[in-house]
Amino acid sequence: MYVEDLVSRILGVDDIEGITFSGGEPFDQAHCLARVARLAREARDLGVVCFSGYTREELQSGGVPSAGELLDEVDLLIDGPFLAARPRGSFWRGSDNQRLHHLSSRYVGVTDPGSCVAGRENELEVEINGGRSTATGDLAHSSLEEVATLLARLHGVRL
Repeated sequence: MYVEDLVSRILGVDDIEGITFSGGEPFDQAHCLARVARLAREARDLGVVCFSGYTREELQSGGVPSAGELLDEVDLLIDGPFLAARPRGSFWRGSDNQRLHHLSSRYVGVTDPGSCVAGRENELEVEINGGRSTATGDLAHSSLEEVATLLARLHGVRL
């Protein structure tokens, strides 16, 4: 998929505030993701959150190709490798070694634990794509029954 095609798909989604890069390692494709972020920001002023197994210092050292280009487009960076032996159990950080870096003022109200938008409670995000579902977030503020009811109402999905 070309960068422009991906950005077109992103912009085709209503009611989004921003985009998040995670999974795999976003900085392994920093140049292309920087273009995605830049085009999305220019078109709709979307915010950019990025999870990375690298630390901020590693990314700024010059050893990761095009890292600076992507960092210039990121509003909130969550850095550091996920360490299963050091669970955090928070919305933003999977393990307690990971850190939040506010690289712009856009998400300055976001703390850990916190929400994607300042002033909102932790939330559960459920993505349904091609028969697969993925849940991300915190069920502490929602019951499984509420999630099941919402999915059934919105998408005809039953858990």
